[in-house]
This record gives sequence, C-alpha cells and structure tokens, in this order.
Amino acid sequence: MKRKTLISCLALTLCATTFTACVKTDKHVSFSYYWYQDADITTAGEETLVYDVRFEPSSGLSQNFTVDYKGTLTTVLKTVDENKFRYESNLVMDVTYTLNGESETLQDSVGSWVEFKNDKSLSPIASHKEIVNHSPVNAAAKALSECYVKYDYTVDTTYASDVSGGSCTVVNNETQSSQTPTFEFDDKLTSLDNEILLLAIRGINPASYSAPTFSVYAPFTNAVQTVKASFGAKEEGTEFTFKKDSEEEKKSRVINYYPVTISLDEKNPGQSQTAWIAQTNDSKSNTYRNAILRLETPIAYNLGTLIYELSSANFSK
Repeated sequence: MKRKTLISCLALTLCATTFTACVKTDKHVSFSYYWYQDADITTAGEETLVYDVRFEPSSGLSQNFTVDYKGTLTTVLKTVDENKFRYESNLVMDVTYTLNGESETLQDSVGSWVEFKNDKSLSPIASHKEIVNHSPVNAAAKALSECYVKYDYTVDTTYASDVSGGSCTVVNNETQSSQTPTFEFDDKLTSLDNEILLLAIRGINPASYSAPTFSVYAPFTNAVQTVKASFGAKEEGTEFTFKKDSEEEKKSRVINYYPVTISLDEKNPGQSQTAWIAQTNDSKSNTYRNAILRLETPIAYNLGTLIYELSSANFSK
C-alpha cells in the first residue's frame, strides 16, 4: 500500500500551508498594534515570547507504536525602521518514535523570519523559512525507520510592492531540486504571509471583526488559500503561569482571553488550530499585549495535539 505522508504537524504548526479554499467575502481587516503598550504608538522596542511545547496523545496511537514531542518555541518582534517590522520564529523539537519497545529520538526544527510594512494591513514584503522535520506516516510499520519520513526544505517568498501577488522558491534540500512559481492574490481580502498569521490575529479587535478571513499563499500546495479566524466568547478568570519582563521566576496571573479557531473557510475545513489570545485590558496601556497564552495544534492521523504554553514574555516598552 502506498504510504500517505504529511509535511509535518511541526513544520506547519504556525502557518496555514495545508489549507485550501476560495474567497467568499469582500472584507479587509484593519489591524491594531496591540503588542505595544499603546496600540496607537509604534515604538522601537523588541518583544520576545518563549513557549514550552508538549504533546497530548489521542486514540490514533497504539500500544505497539507511540510518538512524543517536547520542545521550545521562541518568537521575536523587531522594529527595523519607521516603515518596516521583522518577526522571527524558532521552533526546536525533540520527537521520539517508539515501535515494539524500540525508541529513537530525532530533532525537528522550523526557523523563519518575515518582514512586513508598518501599515494597518501588515502588508508582507518577504519571508524565509527553513524546515527539518521527521513526519509520521500512515502505514503499518514493521521497522522503526519506517515510522517517519524526513523533510528538509527552504522556502523564500517575495511579494509585489502593492501585495497583488509574488513569487516563492521552494528548495528540497534532500534532492537538491527547486521550483519558483508565481501567484496572485484576490484583492477582496487582506493578504498575509504564512509566518505572520498568529501575530496578525493578536492585532484584531473582536468587537470589529469576529470572524475575519485572510488570503494566504501556501508554498507546499502552490495555492492561494483563505484562512478564517473565528473568535469565541471571552473566557474569564483563567490562571496562567509565566515570567514577565524582568521577573526571575514564573508567577501565576489571572487573565481573561478569547479562544480563536483558525481554520479553512470552506465546507470541509479539516483540522483547525485554537489560540488563546489575552484580552485587551486597555488599548493605551495593554498589560498582556494580546499575547497568545496557549496554542493547540492537532497532529496528522489523529495521533494527538501539540500544546504551546507561554513560559516567558519580554514585551516591548
């Protein structure tokens, strides 16, 4: 039987590269800079968020075959100049495959940066992504080496100055092959880069946009896709534990948040991600900067869910 593989839950954790959909609405989004203390004032500061990543298994695993993940995600938001921002992300993960009592631990990594304009559309300029990943396969493996397939890719995307489209070079470092397709966006929606999607959701006022949709280019399917972010009802009184700014130890904090479901805007959207976004307490003095406090990302074949939990936050001043 031919194996079915997926370019990884890990590789695609922070983007929408497996989504496919068509544009259905005519609605642009105006973002606010809630990651600053004052959402109306751009500062030259730098924000660094660190997340602990763990795995919650589900019914897709058997007694003979298991997989486990443990890692760290670090994101950095920088002001390049008065016209441009840079958002960097680095995910390092140990993945352990076990088959019939035999185990092997491998290291996956996803590093990326994206530069975007200082405008209310977060207009993308360019992005770069490097992926090394060992993805589980949907097959009855007889040997440990058959439990996964390795992927090693580099992706570079450049956008037109008016964000009407762009080009994307995808390099398979395993085979030394590459392709550079071009793409065009539908101008009815706000267009975002994959690597900025979660940051962009932090910049949304749910009172104005309860379920916004975005146009996003997916390099591994060579398709322009529509991604929907649906804000749920505000959850109050939840406790989160992390270090903030200059603190040396983690502290428990009660923070209200919005659960946001990120999915395809289509009839059969498939698996979705859920991000818990800290509520804006004051747009002029925003304590928790609409940070993502928790992110839940399902893994292929119903194996389980990756849980990202905020460990430390050094916010821009």
